[in-house]
Amino acid sequence: MYHALKEARVNDKFQETLFLAMELIRGGVLHNGRYGNRVWSGGPKFGDESEKKSMLLVMRVVSIVSLNFKPEAWSSAPLSRELLTFNAFLRTLNRSLRSLIEAISVSMLLRGDARRQREDFIEIALSLPFQTDTGTGMGILFKGWGDAVTAMCGGTEVIKSAGAGNAEDREKVEAAKGQTLEMLESAFSNVRNVRAELERGMRFWDV
Repeated sequence: MYHALKEARVNDKFQETLFLAMELIRGGVLHNGRYGNRVWSGGPKFGDESEKKSMLLVMRVVSIVSLNFKPEAWSSAPLSRELLTFNAFLRTLNRSLRSLIEAISVSMLLRGDARRQREDFIEIALSLPFQTDTGTGMGILFKGWGDAVTAMCGGTEVIKSAGAGNAEDREKVEAAKGQTLEMLESAFSNVRNVRAELERGMRFWDV
């Protein structure tokens, strides 16, 4: 946790997100496997079973990060039941931690460990962590990114070849990334900055 926070950017605000990720790992729900025997819709589309599991783990991890939206109404959006299933664990944990912190704060007041006569109760409540739930937006954005890049460049083998140093395939992948970014900016028009959000999600994965 210390090393992750040390590497993270301050304005990314990963403190709560990293703690949630650690607790989800400790609880055995942040992994690349199935929940039960059912395969939910909205998972990775390309690659073999191993590659799909790797992409599924990426989707789950980055979906812990909140997506920044523009102040406008949300008309329609892609749906991933795979991420909604994971998000149920995330929301339960987030609300449990919030309830725990609120209970500790009330206990401090009742025991006299903090001053009772005060006028800043609203400010205290707003300053406590785990205030808001996180949706599945970042995970869906990364799924769209991964699926589109893979489809446009010609499949996972081309991406592997580009990673191994093939110059021609690297050009294909870079071109696919540019086209995908334009497509996502159009498809996710209510996201504040698609490129910046993708980069923030990648930084969270790196830490």
